[in-house]
Amino acid sequence: MPRTRGYEVRLARDWPPDSVQVNGAGVSYAAKGGAPGWRFDGNTLTTVITVARMRSNARVVVRVHRSAVLVARSANSMALPDS
Repeated sequence: MPRTRGYEVRLARDWPPDSVQVNGAGVSYAAKGGAPGWRFDGNTLTTVITVARMRSNARVVVRVHRSAVLVARSANSMALPDS
């Protein structure tokens, strides 16, 4: 088993986050893929979070914060139309 590991989390059909945290520390926007940080692909509506390598047995907690306006808009777009 490798001693360290990196992760890439993909949130499909998503809105861009206001902020991202990994284990309580803020993660910066990273325009290029592969670098630790987060980015948003507007063509596929996917938030991609790249987590730096850490010990394989370490707990990893990823928190994504979004604006209340985008959350409300998302909830409205997912609602079923009235019959």
